[in-house]
Amino acid sequence: MKKYDIHFGERLNGYYDTSYQETAYIRALAKEYFKKEAKEKENILTKEDFFARKERVREKFKEIVGVLPHRNAPLNLTICNSKLLDGGVTIVNVVYESLPKLYVTASLWLPERYQSGEKFPAVLFTTGHASEGRAFDQYVILARTLAKRGFVVLSIDPPGQHERKQYLNADGTAKLGANPVGEHLHMGLPCSLAGIQLAAFFIRDLQRGIDVLETLPYVDSSKICLTGNSGGGTLTSYMALYDERLCAVAPDCYTTTRVAFLETGRNQDSEQVLPKVISEGINNDDFVSLFAPKPFLISAVAYDASDIAGTIYTYKRAKKTYALLGAENNLQLHIAKTTHGLYKDGREGIVNFFTQLFYPDKVNQEYVEEAQTDESDVQSTVSGNVLIEYADAKSVYDYYNDYYTAHKYTDCDRAQLKERIIKTLNIPQSLEDRAPILYPRIITDKVADGIRTRKIWFFSVGEEDFMGTRIAVAGVLFEPKSPKSCVIVITDNDDVSDIIDDYLSKNNAVFIFYARGLGAIKSLDAGGMNRESIFGLLANPEYRRNCDAQMMGTSVCALRVYDCVRAFDFIKQSYTDVTFAGRGVEAVYALMAAAITDTTARVDCLPASFESVVRDKEYLKTNEINITGILKEFDIPLMEKIITQ
Repeated sequence: MKKYDIHFGERLNGYYDTSYQETAYIRALAKEYFKKEAKEKENILTKEDFFARKERVREKFKEIVGVLPHRNAPLNLTICNSKLLDGGVTIVNVVYESLPKLYVTASLWLPERYQSGEKFPAVLFTTGHASEGRAFDQYVILARTLAKRGFVVLSIDPPGQHERKQYLNADGTAKLGANPVGEHLHMGLPCSLAGIQLAAFFIRDLQRGIDVLETLPYVDSSKICLTGNSGGGTLTSYMALYDERLCAVAPDCYTTTRVAFLETGRNQDSEQVLPKVISEGINNDDFVSLFAPKPFLISAVAYDASDIAGTIYTYKRAKKTYALLGAENNLQLHIAKTTHGLYKDGREGIVNFFTQLFYPDKVNQEYVEEAQTDESDVQSTVSGNVLIEYADAKSVYDYYNDYYTAHKYTDCDRAQLKERIIKTLNIPQSLEDRAPILYPRIITDKVADGIRTRKIWFFSVGEEDFMGTRIAVAGVLFEPKSPKSCVIVITDNDDVSDIIDDYLSKNNAVFIFYARGLGAIKSLDAGGMNRESIFGLLANPEYRRNCDAQMMGTSVCALRVYDCVRAFDFIKQSYTDVTFAGRGVEAVYALMAAAITDTTARVDCLPASFESVVRDKEYLKTNEINITGILKEFDIPLMEKIITQ
């Protein structure tokens, strides 16, 4: 089989540097949303303005997270074991159900006089990404110290951690490794495809945790607070907006601006990435501001990857809102001189914040921490895992499958499929008013064996927008004499010689096309050592860019499909009959672009259906496409049935 030259030199043979254009485009798009958000917040001048926006943002946030069923199902709170610790604190390990048969393991840390008939303030404690979950030493020390100060503390294990590992080997060990990030990512993708956010499960656990505290006779239900570190800081911030029952909150190692976080190039795992939060103008300061006038502590560390300048900016921005409501002193900032983690300085800041609110007579009391507890003391199950302990236990997998079954797309015709694809992709550029391709650049132009070959590049976005972000794309056009039609073959530098041969033999032109991030246009950070990180997918820049795009209501897939549509616009300038082709993941782009442009596509080696990712608990990820809620509208087999030649 003949080999065809479909490659370009570095930086499009020196014509244009595409190395960072994907990331630059996404960040520029985000900044436009940030400007819109800032302008909206400038117009909050009265208390009425504040409360109107608070209601709108809260409802939008709940819509983004998604709604799980069975909000008021029985908790079935079970006491598993208890122990009186040195110093008078009692630990009671419990299990409750956040959804029917979805068991949550937790520990109650009770002050010495909890049986005195008094009612105590309570602190719900959500953990960060420690495999040990609530049994992690930093968390145990804080929980025990708060209890010593007179608080009832309920610390819980999130899904994928400690006694709630969701993926087990036959011997009960964690199948996806000790680091819980792997489990969160593995659960997060099918949740996203089905249209429910993994965060909904974390939030439900915390909602039901508040329910648990409200049932306890020794808890003052008007004084329930929440704190959490790192990933727990994220969930604490979410809950500040989500559940009005909380009277005070103290997220740790989370708060900064979204733009500051985007610029770190770091990722978050699935429950921390919410679709449309940027495009809907929900910034991190909203989690703070919209809690006003109730007490809020921003607990931070000076040397975190989350930019401390963004933390201080968020504090100042939110402070204006608290001042508007006459509660300026209710917003506090504590910065520990440490790296990421809940170390002594951070724990002291949190304990003192809650003490100041509920035990002001103890504010000047010397800060003394309780000792670490044996990990075996912080365990509710005998077996070490709820899926082993309870024969009827359900997992997050069971519930996102139920959700998919209830919300699965229905069959449709071609016109309806086109509408669904356009709606789901939510491409930032207008598909109805596309500008012409003005200046396609030809790098080489050769004729050999009766085939004319041209290497061409042009701008898909921003051709004449020199102050904005431009997206360059490229392709190689093979043309026999008097071709009948042209097929656009979307590829990622794969060998598609067989496809080229087939079409040329039938006197059709072939345009080998590279959308942004593919082949000749691949981003400089697309491969390399960062893919070998211990965090796996979390360090993959392709994953990171898609997370950023999802927060703007779109996806990397959508942006590439738009490029493919622009390739269609370019080829249409010379050909009447234009179709698409693709292999592997690129075949999905071909199907979507063909649907949008009302043509057909030839596809080979299509990846597994999105449904298979949901249905197979131990799915192997065969592509990097993650489009929020796609399975509510369509799947790959439906596109194949309707769009293929």
